[in-house]
Amino acid sequence: MRRNRARRYLCSDGTPGSDVLATALQRYDELAKRDGEALQQMIDYAQTGGCRWHTILEHFGYAGEVDQCGTCDNCRNPPHVEPFREPAKAIAPAQDGMTNAVSSTRDRQPGFTRGQRVRVRKYGTGQVTFATTDQVAVLFPDGTTRTFLARFVKAVEAGHGVPHQPAHLSG
Repeated sequence: MRRNRARRYLCSDGTPGSDVLATALQRYDELAKRDGEALQQMIDYAQTGGCRWHTILEHFGYAGEVDQCGTCDNCRNPPHVEPFREPAKAIAPAQDGMTNAVSSTRDRQPGFTRGQRVRVRKYGTGQVTFATTDQVAVLFPDGTTRTFLARFVKAVEAGHGVPHQPAHLSG
């Protein structure tokens, strides 16, 4: 396939290459999808909290052979996941109209709870499966769970479908 002076693609024999071009585009789409899946597998491997050796074996179809190797970084030093905390109730402003100091402290605590609807740019809307002060794991409608830094996750207001930034993350 080559390009002529009129900037049209032609087959090597000089005929317009609509079939060849369609085949090439289909092949390109297949390769882009495969590369995207491979990239996502690498990201999942890097972000996993489980045994890395188990993850590699699972990739190659040997998942049942090892649950924990005892030598990878996650087996030797398992990641700590903080338990969920229910969001603190709003503290009423002081009588003189100034906000209570405890209220500003409350705003810095984690604001995501299990099952809460959130939106992540590029990935869309999903539900929180776990959250720490710094990270939030989100389950998306396609069944994938991805972990993000909390500052990139926006809570979705109930009934509005409009995302907003939790108060503890702004600033």
